[in-house]
Amino acid sequence: MRIILDENLWPELATSLNAFEQRHGVTFLHINDIAPGAQDEDIPNICREYGAIALVTANVKHFGARRVLFEALLEAGVSVIVPRPSKRATLTPEVQGAMLFRHLAKIASTLRSAQGRLLLKLTEGGITETSLEQLTREIG
Repeated sequence: MRIILDENLWPELATSLNAFEQRHGVTFLHINDIAPGAQDEDIPNICREYGAIALVTANVKHFGARRVLFEALLEAGVSVIVPRPSKRATLTPEVQGAMLFRHLAKIASTLRSAQGRLLLKLTEGGITETSLEQLTREIG
């Protein structure tokens, strides 16, 4: 199972997460390694081309544009994972890694058992399925 990390995540994170590839059956790819300079509208096709089941993206600063991307990914059958640290935490590479490592087994099992695509919110406490409407209310 492949998961792509978007450009707003630390590039070396994919290498670090892949240390657990055998344990969890997940391979991480960073978008800059497979499609440097890719535009948002290209990402659903890139995910399909690489057989990615999900995209992890943290850039919700411009959520209007991101919502269009999320809709396109979900329509293409690609799940979306959105890290949402607590208001006290900045999404540094260390926080990104801690959140993904801590919940990697649950992310893998959730994606494996999914009947279709999911929009998942990743927090320090765990992962939850959410909707675009809920995410819009939270971010907006």
